[in-house]
Amino acid sequence: MANVRSTLNHSYSTDDCLGIGATCEVYKGISKSGDIRALKVFGPRTDGDIGREIQALKQLDHKNIIKYYGCEEELGSRRLVVVTEFCDGGSLLDHLNRPENAYGLDEEEYLLLLRHLVDGMKHYREKGFIHRDIKPANILRCISEDGSSLYKLSDFGTAKPLMPDECFQSLVGTEEYLHPDIYKAAFLERGRDRQFDQSVDLWSLGATLYHSATGRVPFRPHHGRADKLTMFEMIAKKPAGVISGVQTKHRGEIRWCDELPTTCPMSQSFKKRVASMIVCLMEADTKKMWTFEDFFQDAEDILKKEAIVVLSPTSFVSPFCRLYMNASQSVRDTQKELERQTGVLVTEQLLMLEDVLLTEMVKETDSIQELRRTSQEEPVILLPGRTRHDDTRDVDPVLAEIEDDTTRFSSSAGQPDVDFKHAKRLMEHVALIHRHSHVTSLAQRHFIGVRRRLRRKQKDREDSVGNKHSYVSDLFEHVNYLATTLVGRQGSSVASGSIMQTVDKIRADLEVCGGSLSAHSYAKSDDVSLETHAWCFENCSCERKYLRWFDRAKDIVPHFYERRKKRTFGRLDERVHQIEKAQLEQIHNMAREHWTSHCVPKNKFLQDSFHQWAKNYYETEDRLQTVDNKLEDIQKALAALSRQIADSQKSQMSLSSFSDSVRQKSLSIDKGVKEELSKTKEMKAIVMDFKNKYYEVLSDLEPPVEMDLHGIH
Repeated sequence: MANVRSTLNHSYSTDDCLGIGATCEVYKGISKSGDIRALKVFGPRTDGDIGREIQALKQLDHKNIIKYYGCEEELGSRRLVVVTEFCDGGSLLDHLNRPENAYGLDEEEYLLLLRHLVDGMKHYREKGFIHRDIKPANILRCISEDGSSLYKLSDFGTAKPLMPDECFQSLVGTEEYLHPDIYKAAFLERGRDRQFDQSVDLWSLGATLYHSATGRVPFRPHHGRADKLTMFEMIAKKPAGVISGVQTKHRGEIRWCDELPTTCPMSQSFKKRVASMIVCLMEADTKKMWTFEDFFQDAEDILKKEAIVVLSPTSFVSPFCRLYMNASQSVRDTQKELERQTGVLVTEQLLMLEDVLLTEMVKETDSIQELRRTSQEEPVILLPGRTRHDDTRDVDPVLAEIEDDTTRFSSSAGQPDVDFKHAKRLMEHVALIHRHSHVTSLAQRHFIGVRRRLRRKQKDREDSVGNKHSYVSDLFEHVNYLATTLVGRQGSSVASGSIMQTVDKIRADLEVCGGSLSAHSYAKSDDVSLETHAWCFENCSCERKYLRWFDRAKDIVPHFYERRKKRTFGRLDERVHQIEKAQLEQIHNMAREHWTSHCVPKNKFLQDSFHQWAKNYYETEDRLQTVDNKLEDIQKALAALSRQIADSQKSQMSLSSFSDSVRQKSLSIDKGVKEELSKTKEMKAIVMDFKNKYYEVLSDLEPPVEMDLHGIH
C-alpha cells in the first residue's frame, strides 16, 4: 500500500520510486507550490556521500548538470532528503533500454548527447571537480517542448575536488565502467594502497559513449560480473586500438573488436570517428591516455562541423552518408570528401538538391554555408557515376543479426530467466528491422522520385531538340530552294557545284540527326520498370507492417519479465507462457521473412536498375547534346550558304527576279511551318535569330526579300 511521506516543503508517495542506489532511494515528489522535484532520500550512515554531493551541487550551476534546490529532513524519520530538479525522460540508461534503442542511439541524438556531456564536464572541471561515477544511469534526460532531449549529469555523491596533478584513493564507481586500476584494487588486490587520478572519468566516459553508440557495455565476459578475472583481462590487457571484447562461452576466447558493430545506426564515417575517440578515452597506458583537454578539443572538432547528408546509390545497406565539413570549406572540398567515402570520382559526381543540380545552385568555390540544411528527409542525392562503384563492405547488418541461431527459446521448461532474455532479443530484432525499413524506404522514395523527375526533364529535352530539328529542316528546305533556283539559272559552274555539295552535306547531317532522335527513348519507357513494382515506401506499407509486429512484441515481452520475477508458476501460467513463446517466434519469423523475401530484393533490384538507368540516361543526354550541337552547326552552315548564294546571285541574275522568287517561296514555306513553329517559345528565338542572319546576308539586295515571320508568337 502506498505511503505518503513529507518534508517541510515537499511530499512524495512510496509508489513513485524513480530508482534505488547503494545509499539512497529517489522518488518523484511535489513541492508546496506544485513544482515536480526529484527527492533523494538517504539512509543512515551516509553523511559523507550527502556532504560531497551537496558541496558539489552548490558550486555547479549549468544547464547540463542537475539543478540543486536544497536539503531537508523527512518528517518523522528525520532522514536527509536532497531536492533536485526532476527529469521527465528518465536516465540515459532507461532510454538505451528501450527496444527502439537496443542497438544504440541514432547519429543526431548521439551528437546531442556528446554536446551536452562536453558542456557539463567542462563546467565541473572548471570548478575543479571530477565525477568518479560516469555511466548512463547517472546521466538524466529532460524532454524539451519541441521533443528534443536535454541531457544532464547527475549523482554527484562520489564527486571530489581534484586538480590535474592530484590523486585519490577511494574505490568508487560501477563495474562495467571502471578504470582498470580501480577495478584491480576493488576486486583483485584489496587492501593495497593505490593512487588514482582524473583519468578514471575519461575511461568511464569512453565506456559510456560505447554503450550509447551500441546499446551494450564494451566488455562482456560470458558470466558477466561474476567473472572478475576475465573482466580485468579484458580491460587491462586488451590489444592496442581495441574498443570492445566479448566472450561467448565459458572459458572461451575473447572476440576483440576495434570498430563499432554494423548494427550501430550511424554513418560509416561517423562510426570511425567515434571509435577513434573511444580508443583514446579507454587507454590504460599513462603515456598514451588522453587528458580532459585532449577530449574536449577532439569533441569540439567534431561538434563544430556542418553535417551534409548525402544519399548514395553505392550502398542500400547504409544509403545515407554524412559529410562533416568545416563551415569555411568549399563545395569542391565536399565533393572530394564524398569521393573518399563512396569511391565516385568528383568528375563523375552528379549531385541534386531540391530537384536542381548542385552545379546550377552554387559554384565549386562557394562555401558550404551557401547550401541549405540537409537531412534524411531532404538530402543531397548522388546520382550513379558513369562507372559503377558499389561498397564492397555492403553486408546487411540486419540479416547477420536476425539469423543468429543463439536467439531461440529453450525447449526445456522452468527457465524464466533464459526465456525472458530470448523474448527480449526477438523483440529487439523486430525493432532493428523496423528501424532499417524506415531508412531503406526513404532511400527508395528519394531514388525513384529523382528518376521520375529526371525522366520528365529528359522527355522535355527530347521534345525541344525534336522541335529544333523540325525547324532547322524547314530552314534547309528554304535555302535548298534558293540554291536549286540559282543553279537552274546559272547552269553548271564551279560556284553552283560547290553550293550543291554543301546542300548535300547539310541534308546528310540532318538525316543523321533525325535518325538519332528516332532512336529508342529510355526516358519514355522507364516508367514501365518503375510502376510495376510494389515499393516498400508506397503508403509506408512495409514500415506499418513492422511497426504492428513490433507493437505486438512489446505487449508480450513484459509478461516474460513478470514471470521471471515470480520464478515459479502454475499450470495455467505455464500454458500461457508456451503460447506467448510461440506468438513471439511467429512475429519474429514473419518480420524476418518479409525483410528477406521482399525488402532486401527490392533494395537490390533498385540498386542494380538505378545504375543501369543512369547509364542509359547519360547515353541519352550525350546523344541529345550531340544532336543539339550538330543542329547549331547546321544553322551556321545554312547562314554561310545563304551568303554564298547571295554573292553568286548578284553577278548572275537581276535583283528583282531573284527577289520575287525568294519572296514567293518564303511566303509558301512560312505559311506551312508557322503553326508548328509557334508551339514553343524557344523556336521564336531561333526564328528571329535566323531572320536577322537572313537580312544580314541579303542586305545588299534591292528590293529586300521579306519573310513574313511577324505572326509567330
